[in-house]
Amino acid sequence: MKKLVLMCLVLCATVSRAQGPQILVNVDYDSWAGATVPGWLYLPADYNTSTENYPVVFFYHGVGESGTNPYMLLSQGIPNLIANGMRPDNITNPKDGKKYSFIVVSVQHWSWSPNPNWLPYEIAWLKRSYRIDTNRIYVTGLSAGGQSTFGAAVYYPQVSQLIAAAVPMSPAGVAPYDISLIKKNNIETWFFAGDIDGSYTANATEYNTECNSQYPGSSKLNIYPGGHCCWNNYYNTSWRDPSSGLSVWEWMLTNERDEIALPVNFVSIDVRKENNGARLTWKVADEENVNRYEIEKSTNARTYESIGSVSASGKTDYGFTDAQVSVKTYYRIKSVDNDGKFKYSGVLTFINNKSSIMLKAFPIPAVTDVTLQHPTATTGSRIQLNGADGRLLKTIIPSAQSQQTKIDFTSLMPGAYYVRYSGGDGTVESLLITKSK
Repeated sequence: MKKLVLMCLVLCATVSRAQGPQILVNVDYDSWAGATVPGWLYLPADYNTSTENYPVVFFYHGVGESGTNPYMLLSQGIPNLIANGMRPDNITNPKDGKKYSFIVVSVQHWSWSPNPNWLPYEIAWLKRSYRIDTNRIYVTGLSAGGQSTFGAAVYYPQVSQLIAAAVPMSPAGVAPYDISLIKKNNIETWFFAGDIDGSYTANATEYNTECNSQYPGSSKLNIYPGGHCCWNNYYNTSWRDPSSGLSVWEWMLTNERDEIALPVNFVSIDVRKENNGARLTWKVADEENVNRYEIEKSTNARTYESIGSVSASGKTDYGFTDAQVSVKTYYRIKSVDNDGKFKYSGVLTFINNKSSIMLKAFPIPAVTDVTLQHPTATTGSRIQLNGADGRLLKTIIPSAQSQQTKIDFTSLMPGAYYVRYSGGDGTVESLLITKSK
């Protein structure tokens, strides 16, 4: 009996050590139903002594780690490496030279791999209790989890728009998907597969080719010696890609989603072709304490550079001409106050001399109301708010020529909602919005 107790104590201690600093949590995957799944959460070593917001990696396991015992998750991939001493902390971003540490979330599916459509609920769950950088959300996984990873980028518009980059390893076959979401949301991908891994290698190769066809130069592919295995080698922070010299973690940090636009002061923004350039115009209201407006430009909707500024002068209408325009250009206006504080307008796309404002909502998650940034409303434009089950909850007719419309969430229960914007010209865009508890 004493031997049995001793063996139990040793086993329990081993299991405790084997998980490392990861903590067992229950994560929302359907806020409407109050449903949760078990998983492991890793917080950086300096989390409790810092005030920073941290990038997040969502890890998707393979079929072998599915079930109802979360300790199975510790046998492969990132949670296994963390359990055995790896710490994704103080990773240098080769783009800005700064060091970043990662929060890692690894949840368990009961029979396959986590559904990528869970991601909005998981992010909302994280935001309620932890400091996360919502512009640096990354997804990765192996085998069935590789399928979920690629699915997060190409299945659902409301999920695709949340992630900054995806790293699918040996992805299983992906069901019908919308590859155009890669380009629409500027998602970069890095595929891994073994050279004798059959259909998994074929999948990775095909998806890599499709991504680069839609969004040239956005996707990398590493074919390594081996079969359906070896993923821990490439998740390890010490591994470096021979061609780029980057680890997976460093590469992820080079990808960042655009900052969230703020509605204050900006009434509208537009860009039109002017001779061989582009003329930006914007309208503001309640201009107080504003020093200047900086015009920023990008070719990928992630990295912006300042191309000029206009001094604030108490007017309501401003303009600026960009003499050098690419085929595809993104613009935004940065309002800088006298005390140095700043805020952004919405983001304009200018493609082949045609402009359109990107659909966004803020603040997210919603508490009382949300401001929806949308294309300039014309006759026939409308906004529909639907529940997660597809029920139409309300229809809003935006004011003519407006680019922002408030949606009241006060009476709605916490959960996920879909906003559908229909333009008078027949264009349709959709967005997922979560409401916090």
